[in-house]
Amino acid sequence: MKTQSYRHNLEIIASILEECRSPRIISEISRHTNLSHDAASRRTRLLTANGLLELKASVRKKGHSGNPKHVREYLITQKGMEILQRYDRLKELLRVGFSD
Repeated sequence: MKTQSYRHNLEIIASILEECRSPRIISEISRHTNLSHDAASRRTRLLTANGLLELKASVRKKGHSGNPKHVREYLITQKGMEILQRYDRLKELLRVGFSD
């Protein structure tokens, strides 16, 4: 019987923060972090409310027509970068500690 692997909430948050190092719309975040649109939306709202992401309005070209489209993009904040660095450091410490 195959066991199913579940990601911990912290791992999901870290993947969202990592994804948002560059401006991303919610559908990109959803697709690249393997979350439903609803789950990605809930978590980005939480991260934005806690100052780890910022929401920016921007204009992107859409399709072959090149018509501008107004979008809302998420981008990691300095606080988010610090949290992500601490998370990565903790993972590294745990990896080293458990390999002894």
